[in-house]
Amino acid sequence: MALLVERFGEVVYRNELTNYLATQVTTLTRNSLDLHIMRLRRRLQSIDLSIRTAWGRGYILEAMRS
Repeated sequence: MALLVERFGEVVYRNELTNYLATQVTTLTRNSLDLHIMRLRRRLQSIDLSIRTAWGRGYILEAMRS
């Protein structure tokens, strides 16, 4: 979440998130990042934020669209 917050509204590349996650988790699988993003998306709904997928690049944290 820290990388997404630091670069709010900008693309955070998937490999950057994977590298950051690798320092936090002892066992990193291919689906670890997807699982973390899914959990973050659920939590962010209540405060009107969303994580949008930038296909082929990464993710963007932004305010929910009306």
